[in-house]
Amino acid sequence: MELRVAEVSAALECVLDRLKASRVEIPPDSGWYRVLRETDRVGLMATANALEALTEAGEPPERPDEIVRTITRRQRPDGSWSFVTNLHDEGVVDATASAVLALRTQTDAASEAAVARGLAWLETSALTSGGWGLLPTGLLRSATTAVVVRAFAAAGRADHPAAKAGLRRLLAECDTNTGAWTDGRGQLSVATTSECLRAIVAMSGQGATFAGVRDKAIAWLVETGRTTSGWATGDLLGRHEEVTVQSTLGPRRVDYGYSPRALAVVALVQAGKSEEAAVLRAAKALVSDVMNDDWRAYGHASRTEPTSWMLYDAAQALVALRSALARQAAIVWVGHRRVVHHSQDTTAVKRWIRQYWPALILAAVITSLLVGLREQSVIDTKMLLAIGGTLMLGLVTNLVYDYVKAFRS
Repeated sequence: MELRVAEVSAALECVLDRLKASRVEIPPDSGWYRVLRETDRVGLMATANALEALTEAGEPPERPDEIVRTITRRQRPDGSWSFVTNLHDEGVVDATASAVLALRTQTDAASEAAVARGLAWLETSALTSGGWGLLPTGLLRSATTAVVVRAFAAAGRADHPAAKAGLRRLLAECDTNTGAWTDGRGQLSVATTSECLRAIVAMSGQGATFAGVRDKAIAWLVETGRTTSGWATGDLLGRHEEVTVQSTLGPRRVDYGYSPRALAVVALVQAGKSEEAAVLRAAKALVSDVMNDDWRAYGHASRTEPTSWMLYDAAQALVALRSALARQAAIVWVGHRRVVHHSQDTTAVKRWIRQYWPALILAAVITSLLVGLREQSVIDTKMLLAIGGTLMLGLVTNLVYDYVKAFRS
């Protein structure tokens, strides 16, 4: 299997183009809603995610000031943001963290002021034991805590006491047997673990001794990727999560959707594991799905079109991949057990030799051994040809098998 930086860039362009085309204009608001085909409303989370994705990909949207005003206008007097649907009447931690992540990519004074007020509210909304729930009065939620920790770090406040306390709480919530985190169902989750790993990586400069937890989380994600067809099948993915909270207007249910494959890829790439075969195979699948307009692996299996959060997850994974691969090589080859990097000007013959030199050396050794045995009359010519032919056929068959397996994965 070969993965080219140009392929990743092309897939990213497709995602960004789709985001740009899905922008909703309802004066005075300009932004996005999570269901892209619904153009009668503008959401906060979708708008914040799109602004962050486009800006970090190096293609900021046209008239970004209108989007910024849409977000800052919705900031509540206490500095928080709400969901536009079932939790529109109070500050929501996830919404506030997402707004902070988006606005910190902007340099205007209004964005900077809104980020400062948002972080101040997040500080006061933290649980006394550290970490955050969906609401300030809610139960701890690891995924929410991870996003808030990343928001503090992205805003240059990784040293903030609330961020450090949130990180400590995340480390304490990690399952010591596996190195993974559980979702709201209490089940080990690729999506939640990926979010938590990203938070740990974002806080890596704070002098905390959490390398062991980080490495265990990486190992669990990589192994899970190998056993779930690249985070595409199985019960550990955590594609969907329902969270019930007690709001000021009574109990409310919030549905979360995740793209586990994209989240795992971005988390592992940011953790420095872009050369893992499992990551590269999943990346190839991500690129293929985008180019084929197939979104089933990003969300629920029945999804035939993307939502705003699917595009956001895809964009983040592809941006991280593009950056990592561009530093290494133009082409990455993934075999059964090896990963090889090629520059753009490497010829096809050189690529083939670099990819298959172990098999070529083995073939040369076997040939030399058989010829030596023939010269010593240990075996006759017919036996030499029979044994040599059988072994060489086996080598060629293994090469073809590895190629087909890598291609199909």
